[in-house]
Amino acid sequence: MSTTIAGKAPKAAIAGIAACALSAVLVFRRWRRRRLPPGSMGWPLFGETLQYIKDPCAWALAKLEQHGGSTCKSNLLFNKCVILAPTEANAKLICSKSLLGWPSHWKNVVGRTSLPFVNDPVHKRIRNLSSRAFTDVQLDSYLPTLQALTAKHLQLWDARGSENRDLYFDIKLYAFEMAQTVIMGLEFPAEKIKRQMHLFEKTCSGLMSVFPVDIPGTFWHEVLSCRKQLVAEYQEIMDQRRKELEAGAKATSMLDQMLIAEGVTDVELQDFCIAMLFAGHDTTLSSMQTAIYYLSQNSAIAADLVWEVQKAWDGSSPITRETMKNLPKTKAFLHEAWRMTPPVAAWSRQLAEDTVVDGYLVPKGWTLNFYPAAVSNKVQSPKTFSLDRCLDKSGSFIDQVFQPWNFGIFGGGARMCIGYKFSRDEMLIFMVQLLHKYNVIVESAAQSTFPFNFWRVTGRVTARLVPP
Repeated sequence: MSTTIAGKAPKAAIAGIAACALSAVLVFRRWRRRRLPPGSMGWPLFGETLQYIKDPCAWALAKLEQHGGSTCKSNLLFNKCVILAPTEANAKLICSKSLLGWPSHWKNVVGRTSLPFVNDPVHKRIRNLSSRAFTDVQLDSYLPTLQALTAKHLQLWDARGSENRDLYFDIKLYAFEMAQTVIMGLEFPAEKIKRQMHLFEKTCSGLMSVFPVDIPGTFWHEVLSCRKQLVAEYQEIMDQRRKELEAGAKATSMLDQMLIAEGVTDVELQDFCIAMLFAGHDTTLSSMQTAIYYLSQNSAIAADLVWEVQKAWDGSSPITRETMKNLPKTKAFLHEAWRMTPPVAAWSRQLAEDTVVDGYLVPKGWTLNFYPAAVSNKVQSPKTFSLDRCLDKSGSFIDQVFQPWNFGIFGGGARMCIGYKFSRDEMLIFMVQLLHKYNVIVESAAQSTFPFNFWRVTGRVTARLVPP
């Protein structure tokens, strides 16, 4: 019997060693899979935020370059995050994620029921409701309003005379009035527009708050107070417009389309108005200034665009969808301006589960950041402004809006910008009227990088007396 026991002992030992070895291999493989991407996390709590907010696009490009263009990690805006390499696989990955990686207090600014801050199934419902405002028929109905407001403001800029000035404030008022008029369907007196713009601007400044606690006398308390005042004004408009629609008035505005939908609460309507302004105002403001800057930097291209616009539009008739079809170079110009200077530095998604990214296992709760500037930097001669990137050999416009790995300005997937068509419409109508009738003289320009990325221009806009 002792011999039998002695014989079994080596076998048991061998089996134990084998089991330990197998466990070690499994643990090692698991460790390797849980390996985080390379990169510094910066300071405790703040991470690399202070460096980041100086110039998010430049910071992201430098960070990626530091790691050979590969995915890396950081800590930004109080969130642990991964900076994605600008590959097609990573663009598709982030498009497949639906949780936005924005700071939680932004919900109180934009709206807890607004499209950016709800998740499925509520997100699907709100997006379907909001999409009523962006059908092709509705988009066509907005064109006359966009044309009239653009003509009005260009005339106001010309009337300011030949003295150079910071065009930011002129364009800001124009962008706000245009967005609010299309959303609400009403034109307001100048003083009321300025007051509402002030309330909106103060509300949105809350996005930058580092201490979002509602204590009387604090900055955050003032932000919430301004939002309440703005919402109260919008509620009056909603109540009035609801009565008019019930009396048989025709639905014409974005708000009207939401009002005639079933089951939409007043809070959802309020948040819809704020969210649409938030989504459209600052990006339009940024894009228009950037477009003016690149016109001033590329005189030969500008002359070519003037010729195209003069050929497509007579200067007085309605600008229609057909008119805009005949502007391939102008469309290419806008896309190239967005490529060179994307107004929003990044799009972010929060992970709802552990996710493998480029061979690394990124933990649940971390944020994925994808940078359009990194996508733009992949092209040949990225610092050269060229319309050819967006035109085929026949001169037709190549639309890459659904290829975020090539053109990431409007995002992608379920969270793609719902108003991307409207954004391009308002920019095209602005460009058509500006190029057809006006000269823009840019005296100086400085790049603003946070929270939005654009060229802030100083100069003047004057009516063209002699056709080019």
